[in-house]
Amino acid sequence: MLEEVSDKEYKSSLMIEFFKDKIELANGVNMGDTVKVYLNPRAKEYNGKRYNGISCRKLDTIAQGGSKGGAAAPAAYDDNEDLPF
Repeated sequence: MLEEVSDKEYKSSLMIEFFKDKIELANGVNMGDTVKVYLNPRAKEYNGKRYNGISCRKLDTIAQGGSKGGAAAPAAYDDNEDLPF
């Protein structure tokens, strides 16, 4: 689960799926690390209902939180980054 890095009172979190070879992307990521995650959102239909899924396609570690468990400073967000679809 990823949690938003901000000073908001109520932070958002997001569950992300890692499939097959993408599971290895999470190796070496520790609690408190700041990461940049590239996502693939999907919607599937089953029995007339739609289900959403979010899977990881790439993961970059921006800053390590260290063994103290402290959160790293937030990285700059690039709103103009191209999406893969």
